[in-house]
Amino acid sequence: MRILIDITDFLLHLKHSDTVTGIQRVVAETIKGLGTVRDRQEVFLLYYSFWRECFVAIPLASGDLNDPVAFRRLRRLCRVVAAGSENKRQTWLSLGRAKRLVRERLFLRRLPGHKFLHKGFEREDRVVVPGAEWGIPNYASRLKKAVQRDSATLILFCYDMIPIIHPEYTDNNFTENFSAFLNEIAPLTSLFISISETTKRDLLKFLHANKLTRNVTVVPLAHEFCGLQVSTQRDVGKIRTSVASVRTDPFILCVGTLEPRKNHWRLALAFENALTSLKRVSLRLVIAGRRGWNCDSFLDYLRGTANLDGHITWLDNPTDAELEWLYRQCLFSIFPSMYEGWGLPVGESLWFGKRCLASNKGAIPEVGGDAVDYFDPLNVDEITDIIVQHVRSADRIREFDERVERTKLRHGATSRNRLQKQLN
Repeated sequence: MRILIDITDFLLHLKHSDTVTGIQRVVAETIKGLGTVRDRQEVFLLYYSFWRECFVAIPLASGDLNDPVAFRRLRRLCRVVAAGSENKRQTWLSLGRAKRLVRERLFLRRLPGHKFLHKGFEREDRVVVPGAEWGIPNYASRLKKAVQRDSATLILFCYDMIPIIHPEYTDNNFTENFSAFLNEIAPLTSLFISISETTKRDLLKFLHANKLTRNVTVVPLAHEFCGLQVSTQRDVGKIRTSVASVRTDPFILCVGTLEPRKNHWRLALAFENALTSLKRVSLRLVIAGRRGWNCDSFLDYLRGTANLDGHITWLDNPTDAELEWLYRQCLFSIFPSMYEGWGLPVGESLWFGKRCLASNKGAIPEVGGDAVDYFDPLNVDEITDIIVQHVRSADRIREFDERVERTKLRHGATSRNRLQKQLN
């Protein structure tokens, strides 16, 4: 039996980013974990070759995230894959299909044991799709054809159903693409792996509405912060001056991409109110995350108020080393998201022993349990009050510090082992 882990989306992400967050972080952990708990000869990484119009399997050792040399090869592979995913006519005119095919072949020669799966997958194959492949044009039809060839077992990760249940938080044609992908692939899926009970419930509603009965199992993510340094631009472990400078003032940390669902607008308003109530000039709010979508008005607010007179700092695209440093240095963290299928920053904050104030929506309470102080993300006054209490109230601070200390947190190895059992 072969386990084939599709990393097409992961490679496309690496083409444009030095860091991994959210879904890509989970994909990285899946790859790393399966390499340590299974016979590595049975595990292959999989990507779709847009030029050859077939899937390509490469042995896990050739792209092992635990091996820096192998991972650098994987970074080079992402350029080959990404080139084929772009507009074919433009790329054809610029470089030519034949040149791309030769380039791919020459690269794959460095990865012994690779296989071109022109005919699709075999009956005994277990094809695992852990990423966000729904965003890749025509990927669903190609996967469907390859799976149907000999009725391979398809295992699909489901992180959340936000594009369907909260389309107002998505961008462009995201909801349409996500729905089309699920409608085409769900009937072929043998097992859905959900990362939370909340996501399982939302997924089952979708399947029921479409008259589908499928196995859905929950493998909750770890609280452990499993850092992965993928940058080719920055030194491992190096903290930028712009990051280190936030330590000049006590600060509250908010980790998350700048986009409407993360609710930075209400957080900023609540923080402004909290500053007035506390009468403190030395408190700072640090927002750490890449620029996402539909965030221009929030950035205009920051520019128009001179970052709230220097009290708000936005750190774009922090590395894992920088995130770890920020978690360790902050007073506490805050996560005001409107809805989540999990909520990685909540678990990560607890992992570093830091109090977390968080939204009570979606799966977030599954992550934080009793260790987190929750609030309604729609209520600015409630967010203000909880910030003030965790800065001013010694009793409240002591209570939640003790809760965090008592909380049993899930290690990455525990989640990987649970996943391994499901794949078997």
